[in-house]
Amino acid sequence: MKKMTTIAALAAACVLALAATAAAQEEVTLAWDPNNNPAPDDYKLYQRVEGQSYDYAKAVPNPPDHPDGAIPHPQTTFTVALPTPTPAPPAPSGMAGSFDRHSSQIALTWQQAEAAQTVKYYWVVRAEIPPDQSGDSNEVSHDVTGRSTVARWDVFYSLASGGPWTKLDTVQNTGQVPPAVTAPLTAVPAGGRADVFFTAVAFSSDALFSPNAQEVRVDVDRRVLEPPTLTIQAVVPVQ
Repeated sequence: MKKMTTIAALAAACVLALAATAAAQEEVTLAWDPNNNPAPDDYKLYQRVEGQSYDYAKAVPNPPDHPDGAIPHPQTTFTVALPTPTPAPPAPSGMAGSFDRHSSQIALTWQQAEAAQTVKYYWVVRAEIPPDQSGDSNEVSHDVTGRSTVARWDVFYSLASGGPWTKLDTVQNTGQVPPAVTAPLTAVPAGGRADVFFTAVAFSSDALFSPNAQEVRVDVDRRVLEPPTLTIQAVVPVQ
């Protein structure tokens, strides 16, 4: 068996493509110089993320014919698909509220920022004449960044600071400043006056959502209001 030597330089050529599916991906094409003295049977590519070590017992799979990760020589390129991170959205910020006694409405506003999450991937490649392998090539890396999305906001109210919270309504994110929505709020009886607290939660999906926005207190006066049903108007600027 001829002794394997460390393979020549590995170069990364990034081809960024966002898949039109719920699980977005980036495709990264890796290329390296061939080994010809001796010529290997195949190459194996190893991948790690920042903070981890390479697992040399587990090469990047090469389906469908080489689940063990063998990349037959003389092929010297390989494309890997990397999942885009999906961070939860941050809490809505700058929440403010006001009460209009004449229209019997509470107006709520807030801003929505986005969160970013980056995962750094690293690769090395080895030449192989089984059962022998070369040493590692040089190492290359690529960052994959995902950004949070917001599909909707749920608005909650309580008659006490800190809750318990009752859902009042949902505001859908259409990608533009959404129209005002109204929902009945009958917790404050006609002829009464109370502090009503509001918060909102941003949802990417039912399973991925933000913390509560910092609550806002609104002084609601029902002593001289007609009609007796209070409504809330949520107007959300989208950043």
